[in-house]
Amino acid sequence: MSRCDISIRFDQPDRTYRGGDTVSGEVHVQVNKDTTSNGIQLTHYWKTHGYGNTDSGGDEIEMLAGDSELRAGEDLALPFSFVAECHPLTYRGHHINIDHYVKVAVDVPWAIDPKSEEEFILLPGKRPPEVTGQRDEIVAQQSAPAVESPATAATAATAATATPAVPEIEQPVTTSAPSPEVLELVQQISAADRFGSEREDLIAAWSHRELDVVVNVDRVTTTFGSTVDDAYQNGQTIQGTVAETEQAIEVLTRSAGSLEDLSRGDQWRSRVMVSKWDSLYNRLVALDVASE
Repeated sequence: MSRCDISIRFDQPDRTYRGGDTVSGEVHVQVNKDTTSNGIQLTHYWKTHGYGNTDSGGDEIEMLAGDSELRAGEDLALPFSFVAECHPLTYRGHHINIDHYVKVAVDVPWAIDPKSEEEFILLPGKRPPEVTGQRDEIVAQQSAPAVESPATAATAATAATATPAVPEIEQPVTTSAPSPEVLELVQQISAADRFGSEREDLIAAWSHRELDVVVNVDRVTTTFGSTVDDAYQNGQTIQGTVAETEQAIEVLTRSAGSLEDLSRGDQWRSRVMVSKWDSLYNRLVALDVASE
């Protein structure tokens, strides 16, 4: 048994903050054994993980308690508060992730320090101080009309009159509808509270059901790493929305290259099992089981 059990609770149930926001909460330290402590320290920082070199930064330290004798049975409640950095923002990709953490450690001399770490999400907020200038300055530069020479203008006018306009032929669009069960799931997600664990609990309740889904494809990428299931590593990931809805979805497949003909705007149908809820992007994450 550890000398202390540590839990970190944020004031925002979804642990989501914007740059410049105050991140606050409470650290609970349950003391299991009499322990001499040289202090209880909280550190907030960011780090990368995934493929390639890793990096980290921030490392801002806050002392929650000084030297003390901790007695078995004590339950300490220690508030914390700090201002969130403006960057780097939380990022979840296929090659690399950037995540922010709060870590708490009880400094125990000549022993392994009891510690705990929890992640929080950082979204765009207050503009970083190194970004200067006004937005309308950029817009004005981009919207400035191009200056044509008389020769260029004459050439363009001649081409416009010499080339007859060809009417654009509208191509038929083939649409497919997802199963009623998928539409029911999307409706339940929309009705669920975005904050807290309601959507995660909903996904867990549906996770053992196979569903026929149609995805309006946004992009297809190679799955170089999977935090969901290692069996899908080196397959392909399809991102888009569930057809006939605006619900974002990401489907991991075992296919390696067979979906490369899919492009933005296409539709893709398969049988999947939902795996988790990505709260950062409000997105369903599912596993393709049609090819198993």
